[in-house]
Amino acid sequence: MMRQILNLARWDVIKLRRRWMPWVFLAFIVLNSQLWLWDTYGSYRNVDVGRIEIRAGSPDAEGGYPKIDISCLDVREGVVESRLSSVQGEYRQVALQEIESLKERCPDILKNYDSTLQIFHDDAILPGSLSFGRVTLAVLGNVFVMVLAALAMGVEYTWGTAWQVLSKGCGRGTFLAAKILSLMTVVAAGYLVVMLGTGTSSLVISYAMTDTGISTDPVQWLKVGIYFLQTMYAMLPYVMLGMFFAILTTSASSGIVISVVFFLIEVILRQVIGANLGPDAARILISVNVSMWLGGPDLPEFNDPSAIYNYLMFYTSASLPILAYIVVFGGASLWLFHRRDMRPSKSG
Repeated sequence: MMRQILNLARWDVIKLRRRWMPWVFLAFIVLNSQLWLWDTYGSYRNVDVGRIEIRAGSPDAEGGYPKIDISCLDVREGVVESRLSSVQGEYRQVALQEIESLKERCPDILKNYDSTLQIFHDDAILPGSLSFGRVTLAVLGNVFVMVLAALAMGVEYTWGTAWQVLSKGCGRGTFLAAKILSLMTVVAAGYLVVMLGTGTSSLVISYAMTDTGISTDPVQWLKVGIYFLQTMYAMLPYVMLGMFFAILTTSASSGIVISVVFFLIEVILRQVIGANLGPDAARILISVNVSMWLGGPDLPEFNDPSAIYNYLMFYTSASLPILAYIVVFGGASLWLFHRRDMRPSKSG
């Protein structure tokens, strides 16, 4: 059976690869992830460091003054005096007054700078940038995955290809398992492409533009693998939903429309339920649990048992509702698929 599932999944991947919609989705997500990445870089480059210009001496023949830039970073690093060594007389007195005024503003400026710098390192520098694409995938991927699953399952009715496979002795459960495996393979491949794109841009930013380098912290690289598995798990219920809608309607177009409507209704209900009944009540929605699952706390210190316990409890509370959606809609899809006529439909 496993060999049959793998063979069917391989052919499904080939069929999906020849369709234009997965490529459009992939191009859109890659472009979006690049925009987010470069926006993070732009925020880092434009962050306020409290830079002021100090007049360092008398004007030249053209009326221009020699100037020295002083920032809050210079204040924190204790290099102001050395920077002012060439400034004498009245210019030094004025400079010291301006720097004292700057020092009063430096705590807030440096706090904002440190926060932006941390975001930059987490999201734009390897290996953090490899996981940055999942932000885009989490925002756009769920509806795209539902649409892709509805399309892949719906065309089996439209073209009658499922009937041809089933008539050759393939079980319906085997057919669905292969379909799920092929869809998850395509989603995983798409995520790897997004990671490759963000990783390449991150190398350019790290070495050509900031000379920051990459992190050698093994924990940071371990997170990349954990985030990849988390994202795949988060996408699985949306695969089930898209397939269910296609099987329910025996149509690709109807399944796609219902998938998009389902996504929009969840967005609205998430706001309405959260505002009126509280965030806990909104946990009945799959998108809320997926957001928690993908946006939970980082790995705790291994020598802190209480932090490890809280970490596990948080992700358990988020993973169980996701698992419930997978089981319920997966089971419902299998139940309907066993009872649906698989002969080609006339709808798209």
